[in-house]
Amino acid sequence: TASGTANHGKMVFDVDGTDILTIDDGGIDVASGKTIAIDGTDIVSAAGAITGITSLLATDIKIGEDDETKIDFEDANKINFYANNAKEVELAENSLSPGTSDGTALGTTSLMWSDLFLADAAVINFNNGNVTLTHSSAKLTSNADIDLFRDANNADVALRMGTSATESFEIKVTNGGSNKAAESVTFTTATAESGGNAGKMV
Repeated sequence: TASGTANHGKMVFDVDGTDILTIDDGGIDVASGKTIAIDGTDIVSAAGAITGITSLLATDIKIGEDDETKIDFEDANKINFYANNAKEVELAENSLSPGTSDGTALGTTSLMWSDLFLADAAVINFNNGNVTLTHSSAKLTSNADIDLFRDANNADVALRMGTSATESFEIKVTNGGSNKAAESVTFTTATAESGGNAGKMV
């Protein structure tokens, strides 16, 4: 470490003339092919991979690219997920929730989930009980009236119920070419009698 030498401020550890570890003001450098071990277990390789650690347990630990995008264990018994300095998701016992109410979307217009699987007696709950859909055996029950409107001007609207497209009951509201008021409501079944006005109410 003498002043003016090439190794001033540097410590080099070698075994039989082979450099193993270098410490200087730039940090600790492990030689190629070498590892750092604790109690005989390799924990850091020369490539920088952490291979020997099997658990990280600490109160309020954070893991991420920075303090704005991270997994944060700041709350007891809860895991918080942050992106761009906003808590987007929190995982607690028996619940996976957005960081704030109405704050996180489930998918986007270009990244959509494929399927949704719900258990027996599952409930879809809108706005804290304003409207609910509850499953029971082969049935969905709502706690409120359900309005179905097609959001398009001058468009015909059809609601079909049945076992197939050919074995179904159809309610169709015909609006006409430019009239936004319904011109007719038609009820049609697969076995409807022939004729232009079969099952039609005007």
